[in-house]
Amino acid sequence: VDGNLTSQIIRTGTVNVEQPGPHILTYGVSDSSGNQAVPVERTVMVYNLPPTDIQLSHNQVEENLPAGTVIGNLSTTDPDDPENTRTYQYSLVTTGEEESLFSVTPEGILKTAMPLNFEGQATHQVRLRTTDQFSGSFEKLFTIEVIDAFLPVVNTGDATNITTKEADLNGSVVDMGGLSGILEVGILYSSSFFEGEGANGEI
Repeated sequence: VDGNLTSQIIRTGTVNVEQPGPHILTYGVSDSSGNQAVPVERTVMVYNLPPTDIQLSHNQVEENLPAGTVIGNLSTTDPDDPENTRTYQYSLVTTGEEESLFSVTPEGILKTAMPLNFEGQATHQVRLRTTDQFSGSFEKLFTIEVIDAFLPVVNTGDATNITTKEADLNGSVVDMGGLSGILEVGILYSSSFFEGEGANGEI
């Protein structure tokens, strides 16, 4: 009689807690004479927990910027992924009008789909979904703020070093007019003399 053979039990199979689904473990044992007991199988089920939140890095965009302007980047909170090493697929949940205003890449970059108008509507709501590798998903409604933009304010200075062929034109930007800053700098001028009150024919 071999007595208690608990310490001699051999287990085959493993449980990967990172892989949802059934995992089969098989237990077997034999006595000192080589007689094997009937193997016993146990199924361990690992369940996937869906994501619990979505974060948007930035929720403001200046008006009148072209389609494809990046608003912000998305990230996911997932109880099964505390180190944030898994990949997630992002999508826009159809909400009628908002579908024509925004787009999101599968990697989670939220963009405008057309120029937005602050005067027409200062805020928009868009519902986004994140889906993990095992089809667990989470949706969240975000408010996107449209920032008012206006024409830059320029202070025109006096012309200096004036000759018959050239002159130095001076000026400075008083207000850039929006978050995007100055995109183009130039000078408007006339190629001919002009007349009017106080006009002296000089550019």
